[in-house]
Amino acid sequence: DSKAELIERALSTSDFPNLLANVLNKSLRQEYAIAPKTYEPLVRKVPVADFKPVKRVQMGDAPVLLEKSEHGQYEEGSFSDASETYAIREWGRLISITRQMLSNDDLSSMLRLPSMLARRAAELESDLAWGALLKNAVMGDGVPLFDAKHNNIAKTPSAINVQSISAAKTAMRMQKGLNGARLNITPYYLIVSSANELNALQFMFPTTPNVDQNTNPYKSSLRLIVEPRLDDVNPNAWFLAADLGQIDLIEMAYLQGQEGLYMEQKIDFSTDGIRLKARMDVEAKTIDWRGFYKNDGVNPSEKSAK
Repeated sequence: DSKAELIERALSTSDFPNLLANVLNKSLRQEYAIAPKTYEPLVRKVPVADFKPVKRVQMGDAPVLLEKSEHGQYEEGSFSDASETYAIREWGRLISITRQMLSNDDLSSMLRLPSMLARRAAELESDLAWGALLKNAVMGDGVPLFDAKHNNIAKTPSAINVQSISAAKTAMRMQKGLNGARLNITPYYLIVSSANELNALQFMFPTTPNVDQNTNPYKSSLRLIVEPRLDDVNPNAWFLAADLGQIDLIEMAYLQGQEGLYMEQKIDFSTDGIRLKARMDVEAKTIDWRGFYKNDGVNPSEKSAK
C-alpha cells in the first residue's frame, strides 16, 4: 500500500482517530496537572450545576449576648448576611489536524498540542484567579475590593519592612464581621511580583542583626507567593492574604463534572482531517475582602515610607 492509501484508511476508520485522541488526552491531563499554578493556596475550587449566576451568601456573626434583668425578657437577636454573585463562562478553541500534516509525518507536532493546550488552560485559570485580585472589582457591597472603606489598603505606600508589615497585620486583625465582631484574621501569605521577590526574600530571611532594634519578628510568620502577573499591573505592590481555613478568599467554579480542560475529536469529512475541540467552563471571584490587604509599594530606589 502507498502512504496516501494508509492515510486514507486511517481517516476512514475510527481506530486511528480514537488512538490519537487517547494519546492526546492522556498527555494533556498530565501536562495540565503539572502546569504551574501559584494561585492555588488562595483559591477554593467548587462545582456549579449550570451557567446561571451563583450567589455566595456570607453569614454574619451570632448576635451579642445581652444581660437580662431579674424580671426582664430576653431581647430578640438576628443575623446579618451579604452576598457575592458571579457566573461561570465558556472558553475554548477548535484545532484542525489536516491530511497534509499526517502525510508530512508531522505527528511530533500533533503530540506537542497537549502540552501547549494544557499550558494555555493553566494560564487561563491563573488569569482568572489573579484577575479577581488585581482588577480591584466592585464587591457585593458596592465598594471596590481594596478600598479605605474596607480597611484593607495602606494609606501611604511603603516598601516591605517591619513597620509596613506590622501595620498590615494590625489592619487584618482589626477586621470586623457583618455584625461587628472582631475576626482577628492572621495573614499567612506575602504576595509579590517577580520584580519585588528579592526585597521580599531579604525581609523574610534577614541576616543576624547587629542591634536588637533591627530584629525582624515576622521573618518566619509568612509564606511567600511570587506571581509575575503583578509585574504587569504594579511591580511595587505587595499583598497579604489569610489562610483559606480562616476566611473565604477566592472561589473558582467549574461546571459540575467538567473541572479542568476537556478535549474531544471527530473526523472532518469536508477536509479529510481531524478536528480537536478544547473547552473549559470556569470563572473566579473574590468572595471576602477581609482576607486580603494591599500596599501599593514604592520603587526600591525611592526612600521607603516609615
